[in-house]
Amino acid sequence: MATRADLLLETARLGSDKLEYLAHDLRVSKGGHADDLLRRRMLALDLDPYEMALSDPALLRHLKRRCALCQSREDCASDLARASTGQACQGRDDWRDYCENALALEMLIALRSRSKAASKYQCPYID
Repeated sequence: MATRADLLLETARLGSDKLEYLAHDLRVSKGGHADDLLRRRMLALDLDPYEMALSDPALLRHLKRRCALCQSREDCASDLARASTGQACQGRDDWRDYCENALALEMLIALRSRSKAASKYQCPYID
């Protein structure tokens, strides 16, 4: 079993940049609430978190990390709660205003709709 001194030595070997990255990962893994908010947001946008975990786990980890560090989790939770009860927020496109992942999620929505449109059209020269 590693002693505290061994753990501190190993931590010192990591370097500050890797240590900060690791600390963010640890906060994400502890913060299940942020993971749940991201999952709920993705499902609300008709994005499949399970599919993303299989197809691009690095992107999903990045989204989780940003979500865990977000200062607007309460806004997100209340917006998702209102949306689930059918009470749309009036006058705002809420989540895009505060979500740290808004740009990435919009990109994923655009890619999904583009791939659906592309599958409708068959190339006449390819059998």
